[in-house]
Amino acid sequence: MIPQLQPEQIGEVLRTEAALWRFLHHLMRSPDDKQWDWLQQAETGEAWALLAGLFPGSSVSSTIPRPASLKRYQEEYLHLFEVGAPAPPFPLLEHHWVKSRPPSKILSENARFYSHFGLRIAPGARETVDHLRYQLEFLAWVCEMGARLADEGRLEQALQADRARGDFLGKHLLTWIPKLVHAVGQIPEPSWPFAWLGLVLRAAELGR
Repeated sequence: MIPQLQPEQIGEVLRTEAALWRFLHHLMRSPDDKQWDWLQQAETGEAWALLAGLFPGSSVSSTIPRPASLKRYQEEYLHLFEVGAPAPPFPLLEHHWVKSRPPSKILSENARFYSHFGLRIAPGARETVDHLRYQLEFLAWVCEMGARLADEGRLEQALQADRARGDFLGKHLLTWIPKLVHAVGQIPEPSWPFAWLGLVLRAAELGR
């Protein structure tokens, strides 16, 4: 879609998409007090409604599903995504869901994308580089980079950033998020996890 736009429109489109990925990145942060407060803000609900409006006819609700309490939120998040033996039920990790490639190859491919476009993962980070939060952060990062390049008149570089976004979606997010969403949808009361991850999936499908 981007190449058919007028040059002055490219930066605005990339800024809008960056805001989408940045919102989803915030949404999937760890469930601490700060995150809980962010979920309660009216602006967060308004942003969710705007994003849900991009997918008419889908199962995405216009009202953001929220956990019942911070305690419940933390318990559900940890139980579903982070705690379990030998693994949690639904880890937010690409290499858990993609069995056709060695984990080392998946990790190195993610790391190369990040490094090439200048996204640095903080030293001592708890999650591996194929964690959903890092993948969403990268998508926001590369769209923000593309918008800056477009504003500077460097349109070919801006389009390269947009192509990298589509390439990353196809090679990474879309190889495993559909499997994760399907699996989460099988639990008796999927509630907010299914809705949140479903929005990530819809955004990835639209962006591809």
